[in-house]
Amino acid sequence: MNWRAARPWRRSCAESNRAPNHGGRTDSTLNPYVPHDYGSRVCGSDRYPQSPARTAPAGHWFGQEETTVSESTTITLLSTGGTIDKIYSLAGELKIGDPAAAEILEIVRPTVPVTVESVLRKDSLDIVDEDRQVLVERVDALTQNLVVITHGTDTMTDTAAYLQANGKNLTDKVIVFTGAMQPASLKVTDSHFNLGAAFAAVQLLEPGIYLAMSGRIFPAGTVVKDRARGQFVEA
Repeated sequence: MNWRAARPWRRSCAESNRAPNHGGRTDSTLNPYVPHDYGSRVCGSDRYPQSPARTAPAGHWFGQEETTVSESTTITLLSTGGTIDKIYSLAGELKIGDPAAAEILEIVRPTVPVTVESVLRKDSLDIVDEDRQVLVERVDALTQNLVVITHGTDTMTDTAAYLQANGKNLTDKVIVFTGAMQPASLKVTDSHFNLGAAFAAVQLLEPGIYLAMSGRIFPAGTVVKDRARGQFVEA
């Protein structure tokens, strides 16, 4: 059976790009701090908010038949922007685009349930503690315990440390930060590799906060970015 054709609510990311539903708004007017602008969505649903009749069933994810899934096995992916999400505008300038992880997952079609939510859309050098607090509050509010956070590499360690110090509901959560040195939109990129490492790690590690970069998993607070080498290394 053609699972895509059988579900009128489901469009590919490419189709969503061709026919966005912003309610008349442009990218420049979207508020990056309001998750519903891009939405907390179950992977496989439309990229943009649609009418209730076109909303993906709860518990659905890429490439799978409808089923009931447990929150304990659901991976929540929170996007904050950064290099991984950067795209070239028509003017030839890099800007933060939609969560690149959604495009990658569209290709991979994982067999674990995944939700994708845009929390911030910022270069990590522009992220301040007020932004980090927005992320902390979102993580604290999650009922799911498996969390992957995509983030710019320049201040990823700072945000991980802030979350570790200020999170109030982290006891049972496995949280893995990841990102990319090259945008996912480029042909040569480490984004797919890093995201795959983060997805594997979040399902295997004990509760805590980690970074998945440069082919390794680092506990938060034990790693720094070596800018000269373009790698994450032990502190």
